[in-house]
Amino acid sequence: MKIERNSKVVRVNNKCDSLRTTIPTPIKDLLGLSCGDTITWKCSCGKKGIIEVSASNRNEGGGV
Repeated sequence: MKIERNSKVVRVNNKCDSLRTTIPTPIKDLLGLSCGDTITWKCSCGKKGIIEVSASNRNEGGGV
């Protein structure tokens, strides 16, 4: 199953350079995510920026 959604990146606050985004509901549901779960971000940089996201939750890693 392939789901593609866009989300905007916004500044966390004026005191740091970190950014945040929202995980769209269909992707949250597909991965079985809920509050307190951990997300690991892996980035491969080249001509195209590719970000791989994996999720760990109380369901033994659940999701895809």
